[in-house]
Amino acid sequence: YLDNFASVADEVRNAIECRSPRSARVIRGGTLLAQVTDVHFGATVKRDGNVYNTNVASRRLAAYAEEILALQAQTGASELGICLTGDIFDSKIGKMRTDKVLHSEGPAVWSFSMGLEIIKQFVTELAESEAFGSVTLYGIVGNEARLTMERGHGELMATESWDCLLNADLAAHFGPTDVECDFGVNRHVVEAEGWRVLLMHGDQGLSATCNQKECQSILGLHNADFGMSGHIHNPLVTGHWIRSGSLIGTDSYAGEGLNLS
Repeated sequence: YLDNFASVADEVRNAIECRSPRSARVIRGGTLLAQVTDVHFGATVKRDGNVYNTNVASRRLAAYAEEILALQAQTGASELGICLTGDIFDSKIGKMRTDKVLHSEGPAVWSFSMGLEIIKQFVTELAESEAFGSVTLYGIVGNEARLTMERGHGELMATESWDCLLNADLAAHFGPTDVECDFGVNRHVVEAEGWRVLLMHGDQGLSATCNQKECQSILGLHNADFGMSGHIHNPLVTGHWIRSGSLIGTDSYAGEGLNLS
């Protein structure tokens, strides 16, 4: 053993001194899917240091865009998919609570016009950054942005929604550009790097726990590998599903009404 050590000691020492740290990311490229959900343009919050309105929403989305660009720099991703999974807007009709109506920022049409422009800016900033070779917009509708008292499940009723109007306007705006648009209504499957990713808002057929049995059942119905949803305003990550939180943070309904944060 001593003779063997003597013969390789110099070689081992040289290898140790010359080694360099290797990046944790061996594979670069691919596709990033960035989820935008439960923005609730038109809603306001002022409690326990959390203030939310259209101006705050625009700042948080701008910060989110910077996070996406930073992640692209880390991963070298060549494609970006922006997934709008509903409740981008508040609606006085969607949940006809007096509390919600009294704390709305203004008329629903004003909130929609402002929110539409902010989402356009968000997408444009990412598309014009030239960080990605291609940018695709995906979207579905939520439950609170609806224009009817009852939540619609059929497409004709479900499309009576500010979210659906947003998707239509985005398709018209970005149609002549290099940004591709691919929208659904209640559910939509996105193809990315050989994965089939199911987009849902999260209020249909999915409980707050997102347990494995129900997730696998829904994914099986759509021949999908992975799922993304929102709705609950509480983030959750599992092996086959991601649920994003809300851009709003804790409001009075969650904090005082449900004792949630």
